[in-house]
Amino acid sequence: MDRDGVAIEVGGACLAEQHHSDLRSLYDRVFSAPPFVWSDDGPAGHDASLTELRTDPTFGIAVARRGGEVIGFAYGHRLPVDHKWWADFPDPLPSDVTAEWPGRTFALDDFAVAPGERGRGIGLAVLSALLDTREEHRAVLSVQPTAVRAHEFYRRTGWNCLGLKGPVPGATPPSWLIFVRDLGG
Repeated sequence: MDRDGVAIEVGGACLAEQHHSDLRSLYDRVFSAPPFVWSDDGPAGHDASLTELRTDPTFGIAVARRGGEVIGFAYGHRLPVDHKWWADFPDPLPSDVTAEWPGRTFALDDFAVAPGERGRGIGLAVLSALLDTREEHRAVLSVQPTAVRAHEFYRRTGWNCLGLKGPVPGATPPSWLIFVRDLGG
């Protein structure tokens, strides 16, 4: 996408490292505001998570910029077979959902668009740019239950809600809605 002065770049660890401070700043601005639940360790936790994710060889990122300013991003990694995404559901999920094999699932770890840039197709463009590069069969994400507009966006763009996961000890908030989407990989 290169319309209205918005450029989207897709890459890996180098791209994330290049924009690390801008990604942190946008993340903090988006997720510290209502309707999101924010913890005092949010900025440090995000910094550590992003730094660690960049070391994963399956890490991928898409960054939207207008001029030199990062206005959106989406990033994630391939789930390992022994992950814990399918644990902590009040009602166990069907085995065809929870069965995992190498390369089955991409986890969308974080996705954000600057508040003033929403409603212009940037979110869909940056998310599509990232997901179009993935070879996995499906993608999964978690979203806070209070983020109703985010739920609506995901449903409109082909994601299906599997249900509420949690409570997860030590997580803020303690429960999350889990969405999944076929990638056709």
